[in-house]
Amino acid sequence: MKFKVKKHISKLFIIFGLAVSSFGVTSAVHAAANISDSTVHFTFRQWSPYDYTTARRKQNNSSMYMKVISSDKNNSFDVWTEADANVHSKGRNWKNVSGDKHEGEVKPGNTYLFVNTAVESYGKNVPVRFGGWSFEYNSYKTNWSPDSKKPKGKYIEY
Repeated sequence: MKFKVKKHISKLFIIFGLAVSSFGVTSAVHAAANISDSTVHFTFRQWSPYDYTTARRKQNNSSMYMKVISSDKNNSFDVWTEADANVHSKGRNWKNVSGDKHEGEVKPGNTYLFVNTAVESYGKNVPVRFGGWSFEYNSYKTNWSPDSKKPKGKYIEY
């Protein structure tokens, strides 16, 4: 009788342990998305028409997020996504991962999702960034994140 009770208690502990550990793994997978905003100012000059965000690690195959907050002249600039092809070695080797649509025009007051192939091409935890181009003398304040969830309200997807 004691043996049967101990056997059942052991089974319960094992089942409970598996349930708790699977919950922990599930939570870790969902928590890994890098969706917090970073604020970046894109600054363009005629002698320097390109600018980039800082690099951040991308965890999943979701779109990259950008919201253009404001600009000096309320115009637009072109944006594309890049990933570091040297993710597992030294140095940087930035590659365009925007897919068929390499760049999209962004304007102040709008939210954007950029489909990309960073994780599919280079794996999880790959450094990514946005590149921007404009030949006008202007500055833009933006928020961005390497991973995304569908924004509330209106957004444009490239």
